[in-house]
Amino acid sequence: MLTDRQIALVEESFRSIAPIADEVARRFYVRLFQIDPSASVLFAGTFMTLQRRKLMAALGAIVSGLRFMDEIRPMLESFGARHAEYGVIGPHYDSVRTALLAALRATLGDTFDVETEAAWDAAYTEVAAIMQAGAVPGTPATLETLRDT
Repeated sequence: MLTDRQIALVEESFRSIAPIADEVARRFYVRLFQIDPSASVLFAGTFMTLQRRKLMAALGAIVSGLRFMDEIRPMLESFGARHAEYGVIGPHYDSVRTALLAALRATLGDTFDVETEAAWDAAYTEVAAIMQAGAVPGTPATLETLRDT
């Protein structure tokens, strides 16, 4: 469970990247495809400008909901189920963590200190665990996602 301090650090740093959201997303995808070429296959034929906007919108929704994890849990499980349908597998979550932290570090510079990075890592760990739980075939979140699409 995230502490209030960790949540505040994530919220504050996310607010600071809002004006340059596309740059953060661009760095994220460049790094992701460098460290995990198998992830790039998942985006074949994807209009990346739109994908970058979707990434930052999803991150914004998640960051806004960190204080209300019980309320956003269904959304996160749905994200996990949808990503599983796209072909996302367990190792991709590790690649995404590495790419996200690298993009934030490169963009935020010195303000992305050890404590802030640890807060993002903790938040990512919690969110990814919920998403992966939603990705398990046959779970209610997966069935709900299929009904809603």
